[in-house]
Amino acid sequence: MATNFTVGRTIECWKKHTCSACGGTYRYKFVRKLSAQGNSEKKALEALNKKIDSAVGAEVDMRPCPTCGRMQPDMIGQEKASAHTVVGVLSILLVIAPIVLGATYVIGGNIPTFIVAGILGLAAILQFFVAIENHNKNQERNIEKVQKYLDDGSMEQVKGGDTTQLAPPPALMRGGQFIGLALVFGGVVLALAPFGFQMMNGLVFNDMTKPDVISPGDEVKLYFPTEIDCVKSNWRSVSLVNAIKDMPKLPAGDVPPNMDFLPYSPPTAVITNAADLGVSAEPLKSSSSDKTWGGQFRVKSSQKHTHPWIWAEVVIPDDEKLVGQTIQLDVSMDILYPKVSGEQFFPNIDQAKQTFPLTIAKKGESSTYSSLWWGGLVGGTFVAFIGAMILRGSNRALKNSVPPPEVEVDEEEEDELPENTNEAEGGGAPANE
Repeated sequence: MATNFTVGRTIECWKKHTCSACGGTYRYKFVRKLSAQGNSEKKALEALNKKIDSAVGAEVDMRPCPTCGRMQPDMIGQEKASAHTVVGVLSILLVIAPIVLGATYVIGGNIPTFIVAGILGLAAILQFFVAIENHNKNQERNIEKVQKYLDDGSMEQVKGGDTTQLAPPPALMRGGQFIGLALVFGGVVLALAPFGFQMMNGLVFNDMTKPDVISPGDEVKLYFPTEIDCVKSNWRSVSLVNAIKDMPKLPAGDVPPNMDFLPYSPPTAVITNAADLGVSAEPLKSSSSDKTWGGQFRVKSSQKHTHPWIWAEVVIPDDEKLVGQTIQLDVSMDILYPKVSGEQFFPNIDQAKQTFPLTIAKKGESSTYSSLWWGGLVGGTFVAFIGAMILRGSNRALKNSVPPPEVEVDEEEEDELPENTNEAEGGGAPANE
């Protein structure tokens, strides 16, 4: 079992800012409690020191100037960059489930589209409010908030500034902000593209099919409501009629074949209202599961009773007469599958028969809708995330637009700072994983 070393410490120092508005200087106590892990004490200490360097060198707290109440650009930039990043990453994580469920047709129609568009829309609104938040809207109130830090000693005025000629605050909206917001809202529009195409063309979604928009010439996977109880989801389509026909051909003295070895036979698929639609009534090309299994096999207890979907794939005739029509597709097949009784397995045969009403769209509309679905949901999510990163980058640039604050250490606290890795608190404390 690997040993993991955990080290941690609390760092304290002063960060001194020069106000970008009034020119005054002030400082506040900067405190962070940090920890790190590694597979050795040395590695853990190295990781901890990197975190300390990053925190001390790059991070700031939201502390406005005591003289004029101005929140500094680096504080605003850091705060907003972090918020834009969090919202962007969360939106990516939240849309994964509806996209996967929609792609596998667990949920169909426009439901995945609406869920993804809703998530991206909410994220876009949050990004907008983060972008337009004005931390310097009420500088007098900021001064009032600062007073509590001055009173408890965690903040000090070093030198007063000149409030008669204040420099203007940083602009709330900059070029990158406009581009980023345009992209996050554009991602919502992209996510709704399949819905817009479906509405404009009057596409009808079919139930229990994959895909759910069907055009002439498409191969469609149809799911039966039939439920079976079989071992390890093993089943295949067979034909008892064909098997019985073949029995008389056996040589004299042979016994009928064991049902375990019935060969695969495709389903029968017929358009029952073909005459009304003026199309051929010949059986359509079809296929289904052709799984095989031996007479003996080992299974886990959880695999003895499984309930797989019964399905058949049927090729829709490539006939323009079907466009806009609803065909009544009658699909039937015999299903062979192993069933458990006690500790024994034996073959079982059921019949699956279902009539599927399928509404047919124009030629190529199903593939266009599918492309828009993937491009809209995945592409829209990607575009929105790029927008979030542009917003983040714009605020990172704002953070870096002013010199970083000076780091000061009180003499009595100098020994507490990480002069070398050997002083880290808890060094070498192992934690088994």
